[in-house]
Amino acid sequence: MGIDLSALGQSTEGYLQNARQNSERMVKMGMLINAIAETEHLEVTDEDINKEIDRQAEESGRKPLAVRARLEAEKRLDDLKEQLLGSKVEEFLMANNSIQVVEPKPKAQAPSDSAE
Repeated sequence: MGIDLSALGQSTEGYLQNARQNSERMVKMGMLINAIAETEHLEVTDEDINKEIDRQAEESGRKPLAVRARLEAEKRLDDLKEQLLGSKVEEFLMANNSIQVVEPKPKAQAPSDSAE
């Protein structure tokens, strides 16, 4: 991208390691989302896509057909489907699980080494 990494205080090796870790995390997240969606029979329908396109159109003041055409031209319709699937999985998990907040246990105090 033409960025001088040393000016950002980062080495090429550090940047590549960070990029590799982020890529691995994203792949794992995608695999997890797809596995949950498959197990729970969650899928993105044409209606889901149309609703999101309508929402984006309203938000941007454009017509839904123009938004869809842009997504198709930029080959981003599959990205939209992935986003929507991720949202469905998240909604499913939040609706079907409970979160319990537990106070952390106090740290054990180290024995005192004071001599009397």
